[in-house]
Amino acid sequence: MYKKDKMMVCPYDKHHVIRAQRYIRHILRCEKNNPDKKIFFCFYQNVHVFRTQTELIQHELMCPARENFDLAALRDPGSLKPLENSTFSSNFQTEENWCCPFNFFEIFFKK
Repeated sequence: MYKKDKMMVCPYDKHHVIRAQRYIRHILRCEKNNPDKKIFFCFYQNVHVFRTQTELIQHELMCPARENFDLAALRDPGSLKPLENSTFSSNFQTEENWCCPFNFFEIFFKK
């Protein structure tokens, strides 16, 4: 997948130059050592890394890897299901109460 001699620059520290096949491992380690710095990963290809969310959004609109994702979605839409171990959960708790403790019609349509 990676060329043997391809080198990449760490987004956390420009002085870190890493072999391509070790890039993701290095980023994960640097992320732990630099919790104050925030970087953003491309949804379509995790080696595409950006310093701002604006750069990420612009990139994702034209990411070359997006074409593969879009083709997979067209061929089999059911194959693109959310991950089981995803951090997103639809079972979240909130303080909002949408149950009406009053009679809606009495308040808004008084005679």
